[in-house]
Amino acid sequence: MKAMSILVSAFVIMLFGMAQAFAQTDKPSNYLMFKAGFYDPSHNFEIEGAGESGIDINAESGFNGEVAIGHYFAPFLALELGAGYFENEGRTAEQTGRVRLNVVPVVLTGKLLAPLGRVEPYILGGIGAYLTDYDTEVSTSTVNTNTRLTYGLHAGAGVNFDITRMFFVGAETRYLWSEPEFGGRDIRLDGFTATGDIGFRF
Repeated sequence: MKAMSILVSAFVIMLFGMAQAFAQTDKPSNYLMFKAGFYDPSHNFEIEGAGESGIDINAESGFNGEVAIGHYFAPFLALELGAGYFENEGRTAEQTGRVRLNVVPVVLTGKLLAPLGRVEPYILGGIGAYLTDYDTEVSTSTVNTNTRLTYGLHAGAGVNFDITRMFFVGAETRYLWSEPEFGGRDIRLDGFTATGDIGFRF
C-alpha cells in the first residue's frame, strides 16, 4: 500500500513537471497537420458473381492521406479530428477480376504524448466513420459499384520533431479495424497506414 502511494505521488509529480515544461516552452495549444503515406491491407478480397465462393483477390498497398486539426488539453494529452482518403486495388493472377476500394475516413483520435524537448513521441487510439466505395469487375463484362458507411477503430504510435515553436514534422503508423458489408459479404478494411507528417501550431 505504501509502495502504491509512492508510485501515485511520483506519477503526479511527473505530470506536474511536464505541465510546467510545456508552459515554459509557450507552445500554442492548437495544431493543423497534413499527412501522406500508404495503406497496406491485411486481407485479400473476394469478387461476387464469380462462382459460389468468388474470386480471391490479392490486395495491393495504396495511397493514404489525411488533414487533421488538434488541441492540446495538457502537455501529455491531445484530441484530434481528421478527414482523409485511402485506396487500394487488387487483381487475380489471370487478370480476370479486379477490386478497387476508395475510402473517405473521418476519425477522432486521442493521443498520449511524452514531451521531451523538441521530440514528442506518442501513442494514439480512436474511432472513425468510413465511407467506402467498393468497385468490382469480373473479366470485362461485369462491373458492380457500391458505397457504404461503416464505423471502426484504430490504434497506433508516432513521433513529432519540433523545427520551430510553430512548425514540426513527424511520422505516424496506425492499424485500423472496419468491416463494411457489400451484398451480404463483409469486406474487411483492416490494415496498416503509415504517413510522414507536417504540422503547424497556432
